[in-house]
Amino acid sequence: MKEAPMQRYDRYVDALGLSSYDASILTSEPELGEFFDQTLGMHTGASRSQTFAKMAANWIGSELLGVLNKDGKSIAQSPVQPAMLAELIELIETGIIHGKIAKEVFVKLYSEGGSAKKWVESLGLSQLADPSAIESICRNILQDPALSKQIEKYKAGNNNLLGFFVGLVMKETKGRANPEMVSEQLKGLLQTG
Repeated sequence: MKEAPMQRYDRYVDALGLSSYDASILTSEPELGEFFDQTLGMHTGASRSQTFAKMAANWIGSELLGVLNKDGKSIAQSPVQPAMLAELIELIETGIIHGKIAKEVFVKLYSEGGSAKKWVESLGLSQLADPSAIESICRNILQDPALSKQIEKYKAGNNNLLGFFVGLVMKETKGRANPEMVSEQLKGLLQTG
């Protein structure tokens, strides 16, 4: 027996922890709900995590529907299939890539198809998460004499400058560094340095 839209909506909100907004979008057309459910079914993670479900809802509701609407296509005509989207979300979930890089990979999946993992490998987009490499990059950036005034201001209590320093590291690594690790490394270096 097919699930009624309200039953599906309730399942999305109650069992998966989706917002009523996301659940409304995903139940607005039966095909959207099917696409979402298929994406969840492709998740190879140990559990059907609420985090994965929320990420899938966000990707379908914003990125995928955004480009499909722009191109005048329905979800049934989507070049990005549930397995492709699930693989992309798993790369984010496991820390191999982060949001900005995931959007680049999504564009490739939409325009050229293929596998998210293969795009990450072929484009050299995997996230830099080696603590010693990140520390080294952070140290090099903080040694720039042109940054001495910003460093002094940060040490004097202007914590808003941390984002500025993180931005410099992200620019240096072409967005590949793990932003949370960069932030932690910079905080430590700026306190001790």
